[in-house]
Amino acid sequence: MTILGKSPAFQFYPEAFLSDENVQLMNYEERGIYITLLSHCWLEGSIPSDPEKITRLLKSGFLDLTHVLKCFTELEDNPERLINPRLDRERTKQFEWKKKCSKGGKVSARKRARGATRGGGGGRGRERRVAVATSRRRLRWRRVRRTARF
Repeated sequence: MTILGKSPAFQFYPEAFLSDENVQLMNYEERGIYITLLSHCWLEGSIPSDPEKITRLLKSGFLDLTHVLKCFTELEDNPERLINPRLDRERTKQFEWKKKCSKGGKVSARKRARGATRGGGGGRGRERRVAVATSRRRLRWRRVRRTARF
């Protein structure tokens, strides 16, 4: 089950993945398990710390998870759950980017609603601002009423 409001995907950096010493010490089966656990961790926010629960999560029998679990750390407030620090940083970066884009979009929408986009006239209002040369060779912004919309 996906956490509501969370991104369905995360950035994957092959160079960082392949150069990580923990990954280099894994065989291909362990790498597949690691990627699968990263995916579960992304969707759910964390994975169980109990190896038995992890093997049930992976729908597999007995597995040696020693190399794989080195890539995860316990949650500070819940020692029964594990997170991947790198994946957690990616989640934070995505959240901050989403917040920044949302804030910029709201500012832009307010400007368009007021019709205050400089020179572009991208607002939906009947007025727009245009640059007018003054006698002092400076530009001054003046509101101009639109006559036609194309």
